[in-house]
Amino acid sequence: AREVKNPITAICLDIETTGLEKVTDKIIDLAYVVFRIEKYDRRIVDIQKEFNQLADPGEPLSEVVKALTGYKDEDLKGKQIDWEEVAADFSAAAVIIAHNAEFDRAFLDRYLPISQEKIWACSASQIYWKRKGHPSVALECLAMNHGFFYDSHTALGDARASLKLLAMIDPDSKKPYLAELLANAAIQRKLVVAQGSSIDFKDELKKRGYRWNGKFWGIMVSADSYVEEEFISEHPEAGQAIVQLISLKDNFKNMNG
Repeated sequence: AREVKNPITAICLDIETTGLEKVTDKIIDLAYVVFRIEKYDRRIVDIQKEFNQLADPGEPLSEVVKALTGYKDEDLKGKQIDWEEVAADFSAAAVIIAHNAEFDRAFLDRYLPISQEKIWACSASQIYWKRKGHPSVALECLAMNHGFFYDSHTALGDARASLKLLAMIDPDSKKPYLAELLANAAIQRKLVVAQGSSIDFKDELKKRGYRWNGKFWGIMVSADSYVEEEFISEHPEAGQAIVQLISLKDNFKNMNG
């Protein structure tokens, strides 16, 4: 085997939470795999570490969360995540990968200041699964379509499954899926806002992938694409296009700020 020079350290992460509310709900299960990537062909060199800890949310779990995760209140009682250890691992990583990065990042950014400085990548949205013939980007479906099953809805089960999927070879490119993910994570994006769009036009915006954040309708696109600005200029009811460049470290940050 040839020597691997300057491999890239990365983290593949998953969380389970008390609910879907990014501002007030709490992490109850954090798991990640620290691994190293070959710089040129993007193959996984080795697994450095697996981390999995539970956290007591200080409140009873809902029946929905109990059913989804299999955890009971007594499983979490008195448990704490060692955030100093997590911060040290995040410090050493060049990229943090999650299968729903926008969701996971919103929580990690709250708990862990260094998360806010990291480049995040999303294995659900930054690999073009649908173009590859996968109708669903849900991790369980992608795993099944690639011939494996796993213990879903535990953070460690999901983190391991995400990494296993990323290590697989894309039949089209003949490279690991990880290569496409990292290439897309390095593309600068921008937020295009349909400033002053009419209420009657919201369904059209929604259909195109715009999202309402409580103040405006916006969409994230590649910085070198001008399709949305053209669309807004051609539709007076869409208002005016306001564009904000997003730094790579701000990808998947909560649009509500």
